[in-house]
Amino acid sequence: MRTLLVIALIIALGHFENYGQENKKFSYQFNVGTSVTIPYEKNIEFVFFQPIKGSNKTDYETNLGYYAEILALYNINNKFSITSGLTYNHTSYKIKDGYVSQWSEGYLNNSYLNVPLLFNYRPSENDSFSVSVGPYFGFILFAQEKGTLYLDTSELIVVDRNDPLLQPEQKYKNDIVKDYYSIDYGILLQLSQEFRLSKEISVVIITRLNYGLRNIISSNVDTRETMHSAAVEWKNYNVLLGLGIKI
Repeated sequence: MRTLLVIALIIALGHFENYGQENKKFSYQFNVGTSVTIPYEKNIEFVFFQPIKGSNKTDYETNLGYYAEILALYNINNKFSITSGLTYNHTSYKIKDGYVSQWSEGYLNNSYLNVPLLFNYRPSENDSFSVSVGPYFGFILFAQEKGTLYLDTSELIVVDRNDPLLQPEQKYKNDIVKDYYSIDYGILLQLSQEFRLSKEISVVIITRLNYGLRNIISSNVDTRETMHSAAVEWKNYNVLLGLGIKI
């Protein structure tokens, strides 16, 4: 529903008089690039009062993902414009969790389909540099953790050496999308530089900060069975660096 409202807003703007230019003008842009995660927390330690299957200590590190998007831009005048469209954003964190005799090292990956609404400003009519700000809404598509679970068996009495639960190294790959809320939202801040190749085509360099405002984790730590993370609250922070073709 929010996606339809955003698209309807852009279409409606096309029917108003553009006072900054003689004719109304739409342009379209396709961007691809890297999504650099910024951990909401570097370290999380949670104290439990009963045994659980998950982790109670997790370290998070930045990792690289990717994004691709299709955008439509409407010029209000020579300085102001509005941009919206669809962004596929895949992010990844390196995580290490657990204590002394049992720990895991791996990755926490998720993907969102985001709908940005950017209000763009150029300092002058002939300037190819622009600053943009606005909200975004995201819809989760995918969430997965994968890695290796390590077990120190040196001080354990092992009856069956072939028991899969007592192996020194065990691979894991878990679908954890159920542990997240389906909708995310936040604020965008973008800087872009445009280089014109011809009258109709330009190359655009983009730097964008996605600053999440919502806690995206829906389940409590002591109810999880698979998630290798001690987080009870998490917000999406990432920086998008990329190139675009504007037509």
